[in-house]
Amino acid sequence: SAVVRIVDGMVDGKLMARGRELNRALDLNDAVATKAALRALDISKLPLATNNHVLAVLVRSGDLAATVAHFAAMPGHDSVSFSVVIKALMRADRIARAADYLERTLAANVSLSPLLLAGVLRRLSSSPHSADVQRFVDLFRRFPQNADIEHINDRLARIDGLEPKERFFTLMQSIGVAPDFVTISMLIDACAKAANTSRAVHYFGMLRACGHESNVISFNALIEAYLRATQFDRCFELADRMSSANIQPDQATFVQHTNV
Repeated sequence: SAVVRIVDGMVDGKLMARGRELNRALDLNDAVATKAALRALDISKLPLATNNHVLAVLVRSGDLAATVAHFAAMPGHDSVSFSVVIKALMRADRIARAADYLERTLAANVSLSPLLLAGVLRRLSSSPHSADVQRFVDLFRRFPQNADIEHINDRLARIDGLEPKERFFTLMQSIGVAPDFVTISMLIDACAKAANTSRAVHYFGMLRACGHESNVISFNALIEAYLRATQFDRCFELADRMSSANIQPDQATFVQHTNV
């Protein structure tokens, strides 16, 4: 059982009782009770999974100092340990400290999960600490990560506004993550909402440059940009280009032309 693992090598009844208290506290996500139980236990004898659970409970309580202190007292760490602390520091806008832990993580050849990588990029894209952001970029270049474009796109989709999306896009490119069709389409859509036709055209051209064919979705987004900018002649020109490319309009296309 978890209790047996926690108190492995402990024969003292009081220590066993503390082990059971720790289990209960962790199950209840009770940070106060967790810290109380830990005072009578030797952290170095706790299984890694238990110590990681402690970290998670401390983070949820918002006690960053206790989280960092417990991490320091742990005899070993894995990707989960590092991920918990890095996320906690990023959320607290402690970007420089997070970079310190990231460097330790990557230097130890511990890979970040794609989900964490996407979250880190999201936080960095809104950070005003340009020097610390660059440090992250340099670290990712030194220790390339296996980024998952689906997680990247999920974070990009949650960002509102063209400029914030472009900052995120610039970061993902700077660490070597190649955009896919969905990534570029979201940027074209953001340009359309901002009525920024020049940037919309830029990203529309990027589709082909990245090996993707334009389709009705990307054409509709570009048409929407010109529609919002009241450049109606360009809307009709794009409709002709769609026809020449044998791209069939959909309902959204017809709605756009009705608005024109």
